[in-house]
Amino acid sequence: MDSNVVIGVFIFKDDDTREACKNYCTAIGHRYEGFLSIVSAGEIAKIFGSIPERLAREEAFIFLSDFIFRQKVRIVGIEESDIILARELKPMNHLCDIPELVSLAVAIRQNAEVFMTLDEEMLNERFRGEVQKLYRIAIQKPRYD
Repeated sequence: MDSNVVIGVFIFKDDDTREACKNYCTAIGHRYEGFLSIVSAGEIAKIFGSIPERLAREEAFIFLSDFIFRQKVRIVGIEESDIILARELKPMNHLCDIPELVSLAVAIRQNAEVFMTLDEEMLNERFRGEVQKLYRIAIQKPRYD
């Protein structure tokens, strides 16, 4: 999953997006198996560390700790093949950022069925279709059900 799904639990002002992210994140370890690339974990830590209010920052890190340890979310390192694949994916949608493409490449290597993101460039219909056809992974946005 992309870092913005976890960050979305705390940062997004849109209630539906925040609730969709929260529902998805709390389902990890119950309905879904989950992992984060080390790139995504680093992005989350950086954003949570920049939350100005101390109590909100602490709440975010407690959530992240629970998310990883109680829900058994794995942190997966990157390999050279992930960087190579991210570079191969870039021409398919030049608007996607390399860190997100590296996380997608890790998900492909891990044989994930779904890569969850809020990134509009990654949710581009043509890009999603090409990735699903070539790598058999769906790129989706969390839904508020």
